[in-house]
Amino acid sequence: MYSLISCGVKGAGLVAEHNIEAGTLLISEPSSLRVIIINGGLSSAAGIDVSRQFSGMGEEERKCITRLSNNYDDEDELLGIFKTNAMIISPCESALFPTICRSNHSCVPNCNYIFNQQLGHQQLYCIKLITKGDELTVNYMPDNIVGGVGERRAFLLDKHNFTCMCECCSLEPGVALKQDEYSRQLAAWRIDDINTLAKEIPLDLGGSKIKTKYKD
Repeated sequence: MYSLISCGVKGAGLVAEHNIEAGTLLISEPSSLRVIIINGGLSSAAGIDVSRQFSGMGEEERKCITRLSNNYDDEDELLGIFKTNAMIISPCESALFPTICRSNHSCVPNCNYIFNQQLGHQQLYCIKLITKGDELTVNYMPDNIVGGVGERRAFLLDKHNFTCMCECCSLEPGVALKQDEYSRQLAAWRIDDINTLAKEIPLDLGGSKIKTKYKD
């Protein structure tokens, strides 16, 4: 369904071997490494925990992990790999999925992932038609980051240590870029309006005037 190949400056990535319909489950993968997080960040003992789990793996699984990218030159290699590629799966836990993490970032992705608590697997789904030769991409940003290219690049550089060059961030100055920036600003305004309105809506919605106004 997909192959792992070189994707230029982004390193290796997953590329479709044939057309893939929206809604297709591409990967269902258990974690190789899991670490507790505190207030959204790794604890001071994370490096020890990762090393302990790594030492209990077989040779092939170790090779699979050590081939992953490390964007943190000042970190020990294994912890740097974990920080570069791990995904948050709950408010208190982060995990590494060596295949799914090969999906590179795009601000307009064609895939999305969700953690299946029942299976204990991270699952990657196709969210729109992917044609043969297209790279499988996901969005590394949280849902509340909807701003323009400057905001997106600043977030990704700070949190993931790279400058985004996806098709959306690489738009040349012109109509397309202006339309994208405007659409994203409009989305941000609407989110602010909804968050403000939410504070005024009573828990018992019923047929309240505020609810009616919002629906209109």
